[in-house]
Amino acid sequence: MNISMFEKDSLSAFDVAAAFVRLSQLEEQPMSHMQLQKLVFLAQSKYAHDTGSGIYREATQAWEHGPAVKPLFGVYKEMKKSPISRILLPMYHPVVDVPSYVQAEAIAEVWGLFSPLTAAELRRLTHQIGPWPTHYVPGGRDIELPLGEIADAWDEFLGAVQDEGPASGMDVGAVGESYRSYTEDDVADARAYLAARQRVA
Repeated sequence: MNISMFEKDSLSAFDVAAAFVRLSQLEEQPMSHMQLQKLVFLAQSKYAHDTGSGIYREATQAWEHGPAVKPLFGVYKEMKKSPISRILLPMYHPVVDVPSYVQAEAIAEVWGLFSPLTAAELRRLTHQIGPWPTHYVPGGRDIELPLGEIADAWDEFLGAVQDEGPASGMDVGAVGESYRSYTEDDVADARAYLAARQRVA
């Protein structure tokens, strides 16, 4: 697959994170910082697999607890293990950009598939599947995960949560029963909800 780092209308990781925070608020489903990092990463995998481009521009790095976006960590780390209660943005990116329909569709599908997983289950999933096991070095810093490998991992991530059973011996619980198949109307509704731009102080 020919993978480009990002396309003209690619988002910031903060925009993708904001979409997941809004969905968690809409569905009243608490989400921790670790869960947010992993969902943002999985959206990158899904979108890059489908389009050949990243949904967000920032690099994804191999950290001790799995794939992470460093700038996102810098802003959301104050939440620690508490549920995220609001959208946080850096001063250099004060307004949330609205995802396109295709971007919103990817975000909605990732939310439907993976939001039922706990932080520990998402950590285990991304430790066993995808580029993290190959690139992580204990004590290493700023180790970037190649976008092409992130994209290539999507089918295996998907297989881990489908009804036929977890891939690679993964034990992530009965996630398949929680999968929600989003229709076009569902995605349109989600995008309309996400499209409410707001300035965050």
